Amino acid sequence: MPLDTTSFQPEPSVLLRLLRRGRDRIKKGWVKNSAIRRTQRKGKVAYNYCMLGALSYGDSGDAYLPADYRDASVKAIHLVDEKIHTKYFRALGGIPSFNDSHHTTHKMVMDVLDEVVADQEQRERERALTAQ
Repeated sequence: MPLDTTSFQPEPSVLLRLLRRGRDRIKKGWVKNSAIRRTQRKGKVAYNYCMLGALSYGDSGDAYLPADYRDASVKAIHLVDEKIHTKYFRALGGIPSFNDSHHTTHKMVMDVLDEVVADQEQRERERALTAQ
């Protein structure tokens, strides 16, 4: 009987943590035509992000990322860009053109990010299982 690997969850890589964080940021607040926009939510300072901003800005809304996140950010942006080109061929300008298009919806952005996160989770599960 084959081993059930669907419930196996290895420790997530920096890349996967960054992708999840980016997806969570977009879920909370998404913007077009700006990397990041400071706003108020329930009387507290909050940030809304575009796809690039969600993957490349630090926790306090500044452009600083810890060293271990910088390389992961570049890889995350590459994975998201590849998914956009696979899913929406018309987005030839990459992430900014896709994010800022008047045709792009919040759902479309979330679908792309959900798929990229799921793909990376699968790669990491498979990598961890073959390493055992």
